[in-house]
Amino acid sequence: MHHVTRRSAARTVSSILGVYGGFLGFEHGIGEILQGNIAVPAMRINAYGSAGLPFPFGHEPAMTLLPTYLLSGLAAAFIALLIMIWSAFFANQKPAPIVLLLFSILLLFVGGGYGPIPMLILAVLAGAIARSPFGILRKIPYSIHLFLALSWKWFVAMIFIIILASILIGYVSGLNDPAFSRVTYTSLAMASGLLQVFFALLAVIAVGATDSVSTQAA
Repeated sequence: MHHVTRRSAARTVSSILGVYGGFLGFEHGIGEILQGNIAVPAMRINAYGSAGLPFPFGHEPAMTLLPTYLLSGLAAAFIALLIMIWSAFFANQKPAPIVLLLFSILLLFVGGGYGPIPMLILAVLAGAIARSPFGILRKIPYSIHLFLALSWKWFVAMIFIIILASILIGYVSGLNDPAFSRVTYTSLAMASGLLQVFFALLAVIAVGATDSVSTQAA
């Protein structure tokens, strides 16, 4: 019973983080497609220009090995869709973490952006925990294990609370104005992203703790 709970929790976290990471990559791809069939200035690009930002701050930095924004956007959007589909429907398959890792690497190099990668790496890690218990947290007191095991849903929820708060704060305060300081854009975008990654990491640690609780309770 406990073993099923651990695997279910890890797969759920892997699926949610994978779908979210894929969505971020898809959003980068759309921005690149909208910029049209023009040559990229360098390997490092912005998925969005000074206008049309989907979020209040940040220009969605990315890298691409493809020659034009259009090709990069199409490739990023396609691979991101594959990631979302794989994460949503095939997270319980034996090769799921490896396949997701390969998709993530492809996404990075075709303009899918840097933001999705930490989420996708954590999704891969959660998927690995679902396949095989690591038991790396057994030296932590059992009460802390239990707290983490009961908290993973709240950690996941915090990711999306931060997203909504970022959007609301940005639009209410006028940070979506392209004339606003680029430094402020970047700083706020990084703060929001780091907080999301922090809670995603806590969620992965929590499902690992769920495994340890299951082992001790067995």
